[in-house]
Amino acid sequence: MENKVSNRGCPQCNMTCGNVVKDSEGKESELTMRNVVMLVQTLVSETYPKVATLNRNCRELGLDAIS
Repeated sequence: MENKVSNRGCPQCNMTCGNVVKDSEGKESELTMRNVVMLVQTLVSETYPKVATLNRNCRELGLDAIS
């Protein structure tokens, strides 16, 4: 994935399952599989960077992207 920046995990967790990627606006956004699955279910035709932008917007607004 060419827009991947790094991996990130939850505090006190030894798994780094979160991927930090550049979103469609060029900003960094952390994606986990749960975020991608829940967001993509409603936006099937969207690209990964657009999903990352949507995820970052949800976080900045204090919204839970999963539910």
